[in-house]
Amino acid sequence: MKNKMKVKIIMLPTDERVEIGGIYKRIKSIYDFSIYDFEPIGQIVVNQNPGVNQSNEYYTAQHLYIVNDDVIEFNDWFFNLSLDFSTTLYKPYQLLGDSEHAEYEKTKLNSDKNVWKKIIASTDTNLNLPTVPDEFIKEYVRVNGQLESILIDSIETMSEYEICKPAKESYTRAEVLVLLRELFYNTVTASGDSEDVDWENYLEHWISENL
Repeated sequence: MKNKMKVKIIMLPTDERVEIGGIYKRIKSIYDFSIYDFEPIGQIVVNQNPGVNQSNEYYTAQHLYIVNDDVIEFNDWFFNLSLDFSTTLYKPYQLLGDSEHAEYEKTKLNSDKNVWKKIIASTDTNLNLPTVPDEFIKEYVRVNGQLESILIDSIETMSEYEICKPAKESYTRAEVLVLLRELFYNTVTASGDSEDVDWENYLEHWISENL
C-alpha cells in the first residue's frame, strides 16, 4: 500500500489579483450591525464575483501554499516557518544555485525540517508549481481554514485527505502493551512464521522481562 504524504497548509494574504475561484478573507463588516452580515469578520470565502479580483477594504485576497519535508533543491520554493506571518505581507523564497554560497544555503535549508519547508503546490501561479485543486479549496473554505496538517495520496486527490492526529507526548503502560502486541502480531503474520513458533508466549515472556 502506498504511503500517504504529510503536508501542511499555509494561507497568506497577497497584494496580487485573485480571480474567480480564489480565496478571500473578510476583514471588515459591510453593515453597521453585524446581525445583517452573513460573513463574519475572519470568514474565508471563494470568490464568485467577477467584479472583484484584488483586496479591498472588506476582503483581503489569499493564496494557499502546500508544504512538506521534501528535500529543497535548486530552483525550489520554500518557507521559513519561524517567521511571524501575521506581521508582514510575506512571500516565499526560491533557492537559486547561481551564488558562491549556493551549496551552503542548500545544506542549511535541509538541516532543520521544523523550520524550512518545501512548497509543492500553490494557488499562486507565479511560482509555476502544481495548483491546488478546486475541490480542496472548497473544502478548505468549508471548514474556514481549520486544516493545518493532513495526509494525502497526491496533490490531485487532496480533497480526500486525512487529518493528522497529534503525537502523544506520553503513554500509559497499558497503551504501550496494546501497541506492542498489535505491532508484534502484524509483523509475525506478515513474516509467515506464525505457526512455527509460539510467538504469543515469547512476547509475554519478553514483556515480563522488560516492561
